[in-house]
Amino acid sequence: EMNTFFPQFKAMWMAENTTNTMHNLLTLRGAQVRDARIWAKFLDDTIRVYGPNTEVKFQSHHWPMWGHDKIIDYWKRQRDMYKYMHDQSVRMMNQGLVGSEIAEEIAFPPEINNFWPDRGYYGTLKHNSRAVYQRYMGWYDGNPSDLDDLPPVEAAKKYVEYMGGEDAVLDKAKNDFDNGNYRWTAMVLKHVVFANPDSVNGKNLLADSYEQLGYQAESGPWRSVYLQGAYELRNGVPSAGQTDTASPDTIEAMPPEMMFDYLGVRLNGPKAAGKNIKLNVTFDDLKQDYTLFVENGVLNYAPGKIGDADASLTLSKATMNEIQMGKLKLDDGINQNKVKVDGNRDSVSDFIGLMDTFPFWFNIVTP
Repeated sequence: EMNTFFPQFKAMWMAENTTNTMHNLLTLRGAQVRDARIWAKFLDDTIRVYGPNTEVKFQSHHWPMWGHDKIIDYWKRQRDMYKYMHDQSVRMMNQGLVGSEIAEEIAFPPEINNFWPDRGYYGTLKHNSRAVYQRYMGWYDGNPSDLDDLPPVEAAKKYVEYMGGEDAVLDKAKNDFDNGNYRWTAMVLKHVVFANPDSVNGKNLLADSYEQLGYQAESGPWRSVYLQGAYELRNGVPSAGQTDTASPDTIEAMPPEMMFDYLGVRLNGPKAAGKNIKLNVTFDDLKQDYTLFVENGVLNYAPGKIGDADASLTLSKATMNEIQMGKLKLDDGINQNKVKVDGNRDSVSDFIGLMDTFPFWFNIVTP
């Protein structure tokens, strides 16, 4: 995200570094945590270096702003929003609070909280403060009970057993739901659903809880998360409407090394255990050679070719892209002379057979 100044217009393009809402330090879809301290520092740099000559501010999202004094005030409040959430999260972290406790306690001062562009219509102070904790501390909160806790299904069965069984939990949860304790019912009914995925009453009451939380959410992404959870409980995992996350442009732009790294992630380690496969790969259009090694359940690669490979493949990068995107099967590529194989063809088939494909949709609020 790069700011760009247009001196002839006295205009600053802010990319997404400031928008008219709070941004995410950690996207709810999952990503690496962004550094709030550095974010605030570069906004401060922008104020000092370009602020004196700025009369217009615009960005990737939302509406532009005119007027030097108004823009400087806006930048300062955006800067201090990220600085506050960083510094106060770290302060409380050093007092021994864990992420969930920090999220519950942290609050902006009025001069930030009451400023429209600092409101949590997208990112939220609650999950951004937990992101700061995650960046510095990781997943472990220091409590030994959380060091090797049971996975969701096993834990859920014991929770429900200890609570007196599913019917007892549902009776108590319905009372809490009627009293508006939706955060709690969402927590406790999760265990009912994971202990018994066929619990219609448990799913429906949990979906009701998610919907109420969604209706009350100020953040658009939070609302979407809650309502998507309710949808899964009522209808199951969607089967349509997926986004193409590996577009042709993305695949084509990937250098061979990045593509091999991706193949390493797709490699099914347990299936690859005990396998020993060595393949030479030549991209004839790039004039580049590589060797792929499968051993110890891992895919490694190196530049160049070796003499004792099980097989050697020669193909273009474009053909590899087609195979990667699922538009061309390897066997069809061989039959169409797009892929030339020398050596043991079965070893190539074995290699391809070790690759997982990833579904776009998968269960989240149901086991």
